[in-house]
Order: sequence, then structure tokens, then C-alpha cells
Amino acid sequence: MTGLGIDTSRTAADAWKTYMDLYNKKTLVRRLNAETKLRNIFLTANGDFPAHITLLRKKLIHARSVGAEISDGNFAAIVLNSLSSTWDSIVAIVFKHDSSSEIIAKLHVWWLRVYKNRNVNTSKGITAFYVSTSQHHNQNQLICTNPKCNQRGHMIDICYWQGKRKKGQFPPGFGKKEGEKGSV
Repeated sequence: MTGLGIDTSRTAADAWKTYMDLYNKKTLVRRLNAETKLRNIFLTANGDFPAHITLLRKKLIHARSVGAEISDGNFAAIVLNSLSSTWDSIVAIVFKHDSSSEIIAKLHVWWLRVYKNRNVNTSKGITAFYVSTSQHHNQNQLICTNPKCNQRGHMIDICYWQGKRKKGQFPPGFGKKEGEKGSV
């Protein structure tokens, strides 16, 4: 037993006390390590939320099994602290809830909606931006061929000036300086 740091030349009571002191110190170190590992788990911005929660719950069970006293409220705080800043808007909303299960359920619903939308709308968002930019850019390239107009931004078929299809259908306030009233 000398290899364990216990002096066997003394009484059995002394050996037992030394053993228990060493065991308790190792247990304290295990508890602290387990708590640290639990608190150092973070979800990346594009991470899998259900897998993240599963990992947190496993680490919580382990930490409690080695003596950590982590209440449900503390676990809820650990969950909220583990989320990246992209979650800040929802964290502010669910922070008021009491149980970690309720908080996790609300976060899970939010993640499903955001994650689903992120996968579906990412390419559409880029396409829509591109199309919108292209249309705006192309509109500025258009030059009306109506000799009474010759303005940029539209074609002759939608020209408001005399002699064309939309003749006289000017938008309200067209051609007026700021603050002026009346029609064209």
C-alpha cells in the first residue's frame, strides 16, 4: 500500500484515515474536472442543437455522479451560456422560464425553425439579392426612346409622356419639388 501513499507502519486507523483523505481529494478533483468539462461545452453558430443538448445532459449526469451539486436552475444557465451570440435574441426571451426542460424545449423549437429556414432560404436569399441587384442595375441602363422623354430607367412602352401607352398617368406628385401641391 505504500505505492498508494499510505504508510502501513502505523495503525490501521491511521492508514484508513490517510486512504480516505486521498480518496476524498481525488473525488474533489474528479468533481471539479467534470464540472469544468460541462461548463466548457459550446455550440457553434451552425451546430446541431439536439446533439449539443444530449452531450450537455451526459456531462451533467457524469458531474452529478462524481458529487457535483448542479441544480436545475444552474443547468439552465449552463445551457444558455453554451450558446453562441447568434442565439442572443432567443436567450433573452427564454431566460425568464424556470426549468431547464422548458428552456431547452423552447430553444429546440427556435433552432428547428431557424435551421430549417437557413437551409431552405440561403440559396434563395442570395439569388433574390442577385436578381434584385441585377434588375436595379439593368433599369438604370434602360433609356426611353420617346423623343419627348429620353430619360433613363424605363422603356418607351411604359413611358408617361405624350404619345405613348401610359400618356399622362404620372405618379402623384411627379415633377413637383418637395412641399409643392397640385397635379402635373
